[in-house]
Amino acid sequence: HLLRNRIYIGKIVHKGKVHEGAHAAIVDVALFERVQAKLDAQTRRHRAAADRRTARAPLTSKLFDAAGEPMSPTTSRGKSGRSYGYYVSAPLQQGKGRANDGHVQRIAAPAIERVIAEAAQCWMPRLDDPFASIRSVHVSERGLQIALKAKRPADVIARLRDDQTLLDRSADTLTILLPIRFVTRGAKHTIFSSGTPPPQPDPVLIAALRKAHAMLRTERGLPVIDTAPSSPYDRNILRLAFLAPDIQRAILAGRQPFALNLEALKKTTIALSWSKQREALGFGDQAAP
Repeated sequence: HLLRNRIYIGKIVHKGKVHEGAHAAIVDVALFERVQAKLDAQTRRHRAAADRRTARAPLTSKLFDAAGEPMSPTTSRGKSGRSYGYYVSAPLQQGKGRANDGHVQRIAAPAIERVIAEAAQCWMPRLDDPFASIRSVHVSERGLQIALKAKRPADVIARLRDDQTLLDRSADTLTILLPIRFVTRGAKHTIFSSGTPPPQPDPVLIAALRKAHAMLRTERGLPVIDTAPSSPYDRNILRLAFLAPDIQRAILAGRQPFALNLEALKKTTIALSWSKQREALGFGDQAAP
């Protein structure tokens, strides 16, 4: 606002028109115009960058959260300088989102784009652009409700998997429920299709498990600790060494439950009983006794 304000060059702006003012200028006009040129160039670059981001985000204006709020593409940069893409609900972008409302409001862009593209290509394999047929996608507790334009609806319906449900059908639009799993990682979500997800090794959790074992030694097949850990953090993660062997193997293989990370483990009471550990940590039948 200050750099654009023409009052400093002895002018006033009224209803969009520039008039000579009755006051003296305190900024050189040539300098002011050079600044305007730089600001205009920055605006053009930012607009072009925004256009490129939109082109790379095929679900722009098509993706909505469970409350019906639009989810727009955004990027963030990690410590390494790498750029990460997300779709974020409008209330969250405006600072009005609530982290504990149970709704998915932030989701990794590559994950949801991959899942939707794979589904659309399966339903309509001859499409060059799988997103061209997508009219809207609504995130729900049951999965993704995908409305797509189909010239041959019957062919699409015939290609639905057993776990995919036809919710609505009109002349040229089908709404299909695609079951997916939401994966919580901090304040954001990523997703997997309803099939078995690929391994997701958690390097922080794995490092903590290895450190816990490093604080112990084995004597006659039993774990022994010579001195108490010096820090509260070490005392907390030492408990990981006493998890059931199958749970530890699952962690090392990246097959732990989606919500299980080091922070969750630190806040969980770990029972001595291995069966109770599986129940408390969300393994269920995933880890075999």
